[in-house]
Amino acid sequence: MGKISLTAALLAGGVLLSRLVSADRTCSSNVSSSYLWRVSDARFDGADPSTSDGKAVVAVSVVPNTTSTFFECVAEWPESWAGWSPVDGNIIWSDCIWSGAGPTLDTAVAFALDWKKRTMYLSHTFSCSDKKGSDSMATGSFSLDLDCKTASDESAHCTLKSKTTSPGLQVKTVPGAPRLAANATCDDNAKVYQSWQLENWRRQYRLTPGVPVSPPPMDSGPSFTLRNIANGGVFECVPGNKTQDNIFDGACTQAAGSSTVANAKASFQFDPVLDMLVITESWECGAESSFNASGVAFIQATCQYITSMEWFPFTRNLQEFEYPGLPPDSRTFRIIKLLSPVKSLLLPFKETLSIEIIEASVDDATGKYDTLSYCWGSGAADRTVVVSLSNNGKSSGEYRTIRISASLESALLSLAREGNIKDSRPIFTDQISINQADNFEKVQQVRLMGEIYGGSARAIVWLGDETTETRRCFEFSSELNGEGVLGRVMGPNVSHSMKVFGAVMDSDIELETEAQQEDRDDILDLIARYGPRFPRRGLTEVLRRAWFNRLWTVQEGCLPPIVIFRCGEKSMPKEPVSTEEIRGRNEIYNLNKPILRLVKERKTIHNTQESRKPLYDTVVRYNVNDDGLKIGATKAEDRIYALLGLAASDEITRETVEGMEVDNVRGSYTKFASSVIKRNADVLLFSQVPKSPAYGHQLPSWVPDWSADSLRTPHGYLDLTTSFFSAGGSEPNHDIDADVSTGILRIKAIPVGRVMRVGVYGIRPDENATLDNIEYTSLRRFFDELGVFMELATKINPAHAPDISDDQRRLESMTRLSDGGLSARQFPAQFSPTTATAMLQRFHQQASNWGKKLTDVEAQYQSLARFTGMIRSAGIMPWYWTPASEIDVIRLCAVDPISAARLWMKGLSLVIYDVGFVLWYIAKLRYHKTMITVRRIQAKHKIERTHQDKLLEQVGLTNDVLLSKEWDLFTSNLFRNIGRKLFLTETGYVGLGPGQMQVGDTIAVIPGSTVPHVLRPQASRLEFPDHHDSDQNVPLWSYVGEAYCDGIMDGQLIAAEGKATQMFEIV
Repeated sequence: MGKISLTAALLAGGVLLSRLVSADRTCSSNVSSSYLWRVSDARFDGADPSTSDGKAVVAVSVVPNTTSTFFECVAEWPESWAGWSPVDGNIIWSDCIWSGAGPTLDTAVAFALDWKKRTMYLSHTFSCSDKKGSDSMATGSFSLDLDCKTASDESAHCTLKSKTTSPGLQVKTVPGAPRLAANATCDDNAKVYQSWQLENWRRQYRLTPGVPVSPPPMDSGPSFTLRNIANGGVFECVPGNKTQDNIFDGACTQAAGSSTVANAKASFQFDPVLDMLVITESWECGAESSFNASGVAFIQATCQYITSMEWFPFTRNLQEFEYPGLPPDSRTFRIIKLLSPVKSLLLPFKETLSIEIIEASVDDATGKYDTLSYCWGSGAADRTVVVSLSNNGKSSGEYRTIRISASLESALLSLAREGNIKDSRPIFTDQISINQADNFEKVQQVRLMGEIYGGSARAIVWLGDETTETRRCFEFSSELNGEGVLGRVMGPNVSHSMKVFGAVMDSDIELETEAQQEDRDDILDLIARYGPRFPRRGLTEVLRRAWFNRLWTVQEGCLPPIVIFRCGEKSMPKEPVSTEEIRGRNEIYNLNKPILRLVKERKTIHNTQESRKPLYDTVVRYNVNDDGLKIGATKAEDRIYALLGLAASDEITRETVEGMEVDNVRGSYTKFASSVIKRNADVLLFSQVPKSPAYGHQLPSWVPDWSADSLRTPHGYLDLTTSFFSAGGSEPNHDIDADVSTGILRIKAIPVGRVMRVGVYGIRPDENATLDNIEYTSLRRFFDELGVFMELATKINPAHAPDISDDQRRLESMTRLSDGGLSARQFPAQFSPTTATAMLQRFHQQASNWGKKLTDVEAQYQSLARFTGMIRSAGIMPWYWTPASEIDVIRLCAVDPISAARLWMKGLSLVIYDVGFVLWYIAKLRYHKTMITVRRIQAKHKIERTHQDKLLEQVGLTNDVLLSKEWDLFTSNLFRNIGRKLFLTETGYVGLGPGQMQVGDTIAVIPGSTVPHVLRPQASRLEFPDHHDSDQNVPLWSYVGEAYCDGIMDGQLIAAEGKATQMFEIV
């Protein structure tokens, strides 16, 4: 409990102020200070306070002269938190609220009003600058000169007479006298202002959650330490019996070892309904000099935890909930039952959540509980929850507390405020249902996640608190779904729903049956009626909520049979999709990707007969994002464990579950990779750079970092499941062994050759293009360098080098190597096989010509950008450009001024003509360059051409090329190879590899893998002290990335006889 200051008839320290306080006030005994305040306004409205049933309000504004802030002192009676002082029936008291405008030197301000005397008392406390950790208090009083008028209802309305005068009503406060000595006399104590401080406040009572009772039952009353600030006396106070009015009478005894005045005694009274404490200290100094001093404090208003939910007396004293252990290897899990929230007695605060925790069996509870899916958020678990302990399903009357995050509290309170929570189903929520401090239990429960979510009656998705826009979106959705059309189309008529929606988007699609036509017409009618008021902003805001891009939420939203989306107090099962503005549609389309992914996964689980995918395929599908937004996960290991419920139970899943480790990213990722690589060596293709800064340096080079910001589809794959190549053959590699503890991968592979040269140029993206496109000047330089590599390879080993025996074969080889063989595999399969090769070669030449023309135009433009550059390019200096001799000019002007004038006019005309020609030529070059750029950037839009056809075709701008699907596929494949570099091996092979490859790397083919791999030898084993148990004769390698190597992509090395394998130890 925090410290509480009491004063005679005044409450000091009643309000905790912002820590903009600066302690620049001294409290030394030899310093005499006073503080000036100005009363800017005062008002009284209501009946005479002496009337017991009257209601009135007094409000006074006070301003300290030292700062620019002000305080509002307001009291209203009768009310539950303020009232007449039991010490003096004429006094009403309350706190002064800091306005928050400007800094304040005071830590608390309070006032009391003696209505009969029309006197207001002001007290304020502040920190002492010369006594660190000490506070002082100053007090003062002033008379309220009020101008009162009586209304027809006999109520009084009073205002301050002097408020219009300057500087207004003034009040001076004076700090209390220095602390008295322990042996101070009664006379000394009677002359000073008595004040007290409470410490070690303790009070216990029972309060049933949801049923607040005042006064509470089983109330022990307060016990505390009372310290007299004026003389240093210390008392220990304990409660006594209750009076008939339920008031605690307590006695205080002098604390052992304190310097309390011997003839001083103290007692207290505590009202548990108003939480009001009255302190009385008396000095027995004879019949004439004895006196009493009393003070009043409102306990709740001075709690220093007032900004948190911990202010409840019963929660402060409750013990923390201890999770009972779950039986090992059991199928038991916990669910919670929502109880009525504990109502707050102070209006600014929310209710406190109250729950009961129940244990259930996965096998017996199917369909009897709900699951809650939400985002934990980044804040700490600092919200208090009251847990009602139960025994055999009945409340034991005992309570404990746990802490949860703010997002979970908001979700559960929203559900608890619904109708009859007694009949609601229990809820599984991971943050409470799983002991977050027990890693063993976490592992045990994560293994059951798939069955827990799959066995629930429904999933409640909490998207967060509502806003005006989200409320409109949910109301619109409820109204739209209430029409029944979408329910019919997506329910009984789901078999033809896709065809119906296609007909809605394309009027040329013909429907076969009357039912299909009726569905189409009804949907079009919905669009006509609801389209103009579609809440695009609201839907955009909903889809931007963090839930849609969190990894754990995938299985939480897919496995349950029913999903309810909830935002604040609104719920809806599905969201509509807008077709309004182009920009809005594009944004909503991108934001819809997570929920489309959710719908697709739910369809696979609930509506089709398809078996679930293996864990490896599931992990790849949800962690490879290419250039899109990566789905989020709080912990790195969740990128595997959060997907266990979606995957089929195979060997990889079982090995991963058995080796689960919480808060061990290296161990979890290495264990998973070692399980996968024995069955699919292509898992290496996802060990890409850059890895995440947080965990990448911890992982072995061959282990994929699933937490990396961007993971792309491997270059040799059409999609995540379809490979173009089979360099390692179709048989799995059985010579693979992974040591999880050391991180060493031992694998047999066929070495292709050591890299002797790495390319300088690579394909670059066009930063000026609005759509993904390549920079064609870089492409031309890349093609030129490829030609050099092919010539060198032929000289090294013609058997391995690309075939350049004639122009046709040379062009075929260059076409394959330009995009890593992707177009050479796709064109015959997707387009006409008879014309695919010729078309691809034409595209290659077209792209090369574009790059050359852009390079030439850029060079000419730069050389002619200045007039002097044109002169240097031409190599001829015009006669008028060379200055004549000054003497010759003067002589000519003197002898024959007419000839001089003619010569000057001739030179000027030639300058104008030549400069105009240069400007025209530069404009023409710029026009050609701009047209090429526009055609590349806006390749999907036809540009109307008239007389410019022949000129534009000369630079390769033909619509039949640019607007074709074939050209789009070819350039897309080139774009996929941005950043890759050419390499040449000592054995004569040419290929493409990752941009970080170096001379000295080795290309190797791993049996069972689809593409070759780049490995890098390590300089010394001393760099890897953890690998001392390896064979010292076998060098260590690190994994660099995947490669394309022309001539071996279809398993030629595997099929060749006599190809020796080599053991590689990859770290």
